[in-house]
Parts: sequence; C-alpha cells; structure tokens
Amino acid sequence: MDKLFEHLKDEEVSYFIWKDTEKVEQFFKGNAELDLLVNFNQKQNFEKIIFTNGFIPLIVVDSIRIEKINHYIKYENGKYFHLHVYYDLITGNHYTKEYTFRLDESIFEDFILDRNVKVVDIEGEIAFLSIRLFIKNTMLLKEIKESEVKRLKLLSANYSIKKVSQFIHKVAPILENSAENLINIALEGKKSAVNRKKVNKQLNNYKEIRGLKLVYHYFKIRFNLFRLRINKSSNKTLTGIGTSFSIIGSDGSGKTTITSKLLKQYSAKTSCRKFYLGGNSKTYSIITRLYYFNYYFVRVLSPLKEKYSIAWLLYYNSVTLLELGKAKDRRKKVIKGNKLKSRGWIVIFERYPVIGLFDFPNNLNELYLHKFYSPFKVIDKRIKKINRIINRLEKPDISFLVITDIENMKKRRKLAPNEVIDITRKIKTQKEFLVKNKSELFLIENDDKIERTISKINNEVNKKLCIFNS
Repeated sequence: MDKLFEHLKDEEVSYFIWKDTEKVEQFFKGNAELDLLVNFNQKQNFEKIIFTNGFIPLIVVDSIRIEKINHYIKYENGKYFHLHVYYDLITGNHYTKEYTFRLDESIFEDFILDRNVKVVDIEGEIAFLSIRLFIKNTMLLKEIKESEVKRLKLLSANYSIKKVSQFIHKVAPILENSAENLINIALEGKKSAVNRKKVNKQLNNYKEIRGLKLVYHYFKIRFNLFRLRINKSSNKTLTGIGTSFSIIGSDGSGKTTITSKLLKQYSAKTSCRKFYLGGNSKTYSIITRLYYFNYYFVRVLSPLKEKYSIAWLLYYNSVTLLELGKAKDRRKKVIKGNKLKSRGWIVIFERYPVIGLFDFPNNLNELYLHKFYSPFKVIDKRIKKINRIINRLEKPDISFLVITDIENMKKRRKLAPNEVIDITRKIKTQKEFLVKNKSELFLIENDDKIERTISKINNEVNKKLCIFNS
C-alpha cells in the first residue's frame, strides 16, 4: 500500500484525505476506508495509478448513486482497502449530499504528510469539520458523530483563525467572516439564534437540493437501501463484469473455513454470493429430495445387486435418479451465479463438480463394464445425461484446489477412523487426477496459517478482477 501513495506523490497528483484524517494508520492495517478529495482534472492520471497498484472500481447502484463520488477497492491478505474518492467538494446528509462547495485547486497545497499520505492540514480539517458539523446540526436527523465533535475540540485547542478563514474563503467565500461563529456553533451549538440563522442563510447558497425534493430524495434512497438489505445485496458492484471462482478439496482440507472467510471479506464492500455445490441433502431441491427419499429405502438392495439383475436395476435406478437430481440442482446454481457475475458480482462456489475428482459420481462411469449394464438402457441414458450436464457447465474463472496434508488435518481436528479411510482414498484420487489434469486447477497448499492461504487466493482473484475491470 505504501507504493501507491509514493506513486501518487511522485506523479504530483493533487489530492488529500479530507475526512477522518486520523484513520490513516487504521487503513494501512486493512478493513478500513479513506476519504480522498481529488482534483477532477487529474482523475485520469489518479485512476491509472491506483489501477496499476491493484485497485478496482466499484459502482453504486443507480437508485442511490451520487455523481462525482467514486469507490475503489483492493483485496489483499484476507482484508480490503477501500478508497472513497470525491472529485467535487460535496457534503451534507449522509445519503443525499445536498451541498456542493467551490473546489479551488489551491486548497490542495494545504496538506501535511502522514506515512507519505497527503492529509489536509489542521486549519483545513477544522474548516471542513466545522462546515460539516454545522450542517448536521441544522438537520432534523442530526447524524452527528461524537468522534467528530471530539476531533474538532482537539484541533481547535491550538489553531490560527486567520488560516481557517483563508481556507474557508477558498471553498465558501460567503462564510469567510463567519469562521469563528461557525467553529463555536459546530462545537457547542449554543450560539445565538441570530448567529446560527445568519450562517445557515449563507450556507444555503451552496445547497443544491431543497424542500420536498430533498425529502423525497432522502426517503427514496433509504427505501432502496432497505430493499437491497432484504435481498442480501450490497449497494455496490464491480463496474465491469464480476468474477467467479470455486474452492474445492477433499474433506478436512479446510475449504469450508476458507470459503466462509472469503465470503465475509468480499461481501463487506461489494455484492458477493456463495453457492454450495456439494452433495449435502439439506441443500437439495424438492425433486431431488424425493429422489433421495426413494434411494434411502432402495439402498437396502445394495448387498444383492451383484447377484440379481433386478436388484442391480432397482439400486442403480435410484442412484442415477439421485445423481441426476443433484446435477440439475448444481446447474441451476451455476446459472444463477453466472447471471450475478454478469451484473458485477463476485461469485464463490464452495465445491464444484469435476469429472474424475470431486462432487461427481465417478463410479457410475465404470458401470458399463458390469455384466448387468447392457440390458438396461435407461441406466446408460441417465449416466450420459449426468455427464452431459456437468460437461456443459460454464467453468469458474478460477478453480482453487485446496491441498492439505492428512497429518495437518489430524492436528486441526479429531478425525474418526472411517473419516481417515475416506480422506486417504480421496487424496489418492486427487493425486492420480493431478498427474493428467494439473493445468485445470490452481493448487493452494493449506498446511500453513490460513491467512497465508487466503492471501494467495486474494492475489489470483485480484488479477482477474483487474483484467475484467481495466
């Protein structure tokens, strides 16, 4: 992250952090955002630099989008880094941003450096905080953060009123003579009604949305945010096409834990959905549940299937019906996931059917060698249909195969004897598959700390996102 701000400094990009300036250190630790004010004339150069450094653009849904406020994000080491970029000096209510002030390019000269990041200087921060807090004080729903009041008190203990006035003159010339009143009202809210009314009247010159239009705009945005929450959607998506990736591996490999952490990370700031494509009966559709119900009772014939053709037919009829239902369920989820991906979502598939490896009934493809196979064409047709469905599935952009040594699995959790036998068998199948098909999968070793595993996945996903959204 340090390289990004060094690059911006070297290219002499006009910007600074103008809100929550004390959060720079927190941003570098991850899972935080910075509010940048950037010279609109340098937008192209600014974006070129941040895209080179692995950031991707996000887009807010149309119904709540505010022009000239853009979002950029980077996923790294299991964390996100979010840039909240203003290309105009817009403020006001959290949702409506109804005030637009003058953006004099000379204000970008008033900065200090914090870890090589340009931050507005003390007088500039006092000016911004005073204006924003005063505006919030005039609202019906004040939305005042106690941390902002404390910050202003801390800064105003030692400042130059002349410099604050000069700064305010650059963004709101009408308020120049009200600088001290503005700070006192923002801090205490106890100045006379006359002073408050005078400053408010001056501020109204910068108000672009008023009256009933403002009320309508506010409630429309709140309604749309509520609707998005009901639908479990973020208010942001990727500006271009999204991406999809699968996390596959044997039982005990850690794929479920990895998937959960990735979902939490990616859904924090953008639209992300996880689809489980395993064979858990709790996730079956109604039709597949009926097939499972049929299989549940017919499986008692399993010991007899090698002796009697009718037992063989009834048993594998139930098995192929169940596997066909599971294949159709997976197809529906993949199609739904790809539709979301086309709308800019990040789609995670926990498990994914791979013929010859996992989540596919590989034993069915060997049934044609059985002595009872030829007479029963219905079994043959069904197996071919299952293969056809899986082969025609659109593959994820990246398929991660999580590889974990069985000894490490035993250290992480207690494995029953039958689990050890099953996992050992699957690891053997995995090794045999990789001899011929290694190029299809991106191998991720999960024998170290899980944070490093997540970091490897982040790096590969970020590469795809940068390609799709460049």
